[in-house]
Amino acid sequence: MKIRCVIFFFFLSFAHLAFAQKNYRTFSYQPADSLDKKRCWALGGVTAGAFSISTYWLYSAWYSKYDRAAFHFFNDNQEWMQIDKVGHVFSAYFESRWGAGMYRWAGVNPKKSDWIGVAYGMAIQTSLEVADGFSADWGFSKGDYLANIVGSGLFIGQQLAWKEQRFCVKMSNRPRKYPSTPIYSEDGKYSVPLNERAQELFGNNYIVSLVKDYNNQTLWLSGNIAAFLPKETQFPKWLNVALGYSLENAYVGDNSYTWTQTAAKNGVPAGTTFVIDKNQFPRYRQFFLSLDIDLTKIKTKSPFLHTLLGSFNVIKIPAPSLEINSLGKIKGHLF
Repeated sequence: MKIRCVIFFFFLSFAHLAFAQKNYRTFSYQPADSLDKKRCWALGGVTAGAFSISTYWLYSAWYSKYDRAAFHFFNDNQEWMQIDKVGHVFSAYFESRWGAGMYRWAGVNPKKSDWIGVAYGMAIQTSLEVADGFSADWGFSKGDYLANIVGSGLFIGQQLAWKEQRFCVKMSNRPRKYPSTPIYSEDGKYSVPLNERAQELFGNNYIVSLVKDYNNQTLWLSGNIAAFLPKETQFPKWLNVALGYSLENAYVGDNSYTWTQTAAKNGVPAGTTFVIDKNQFPRYRQFFLSLDIDLTKIKTKSPFLHTLLGSFNVIKIPAPSLEINSLGKIKGHLF
């Protein structure tokens, strides 16, 4: 589900960039000192247009390929060891944060712009959940929606408490090549390579797998240490401590090790059930402790560079980390 959130926000970002290029005489990366009605109207128009275009594109490119149904709910809380729920927290958090930042750029006072950002993030996520609610293959996920509320709540809660973001949700990704180990059917008559199963689930290129492959993703809660120390502290204000969550060997949505092929493919009849050897590919959770950098705390006199650093603050900076997993093992990682 998260890939659609990323595509959706890409359209909004592209539209705002197009506006900036077209209106270069009035556009500035420097936030307005007071309410700038031209910027507000421009943001409203561009957002509405991008919302409409991206919604139409998503329907044409995604939802139109699947059967429709009456609106219904769907319980997927047990799938993918809940990392997809953390992904919704991530998406809603940054959509709210970026939405607030855009209206602060337009000179809207911080309190109003913060709540506009929350509305912005929740509107995007709600539209996607409602669309899922009319899809026969999915449905409106209460678990996803609760995760969306948590993500937007994480943003607004910190603004109300501290007027700054001391904790940030980030993502990292480690691309890999899956082995061609054969996975056999229950009756032993058929087999498929594991990398073929991974490609079917996660796509065959890095850009798609970046947002679809849960085995490669780690989602982080990155906390700023200096924010909790006295103001006169000499501790680096850009240095964070991050807690990460990931999973390994997930090739089926639920917690099982089997999947059933729904259509005939490569000589394998529909209805064939394949079984992954859980001893060879055990499915487990991973928890990480690492250092990170808050790019928004890096001082710069350039509004453009400040905006650029803020945009890249969604990415966890590679650093040594300690892993503790649900298999009871402890590992160290250089990056």
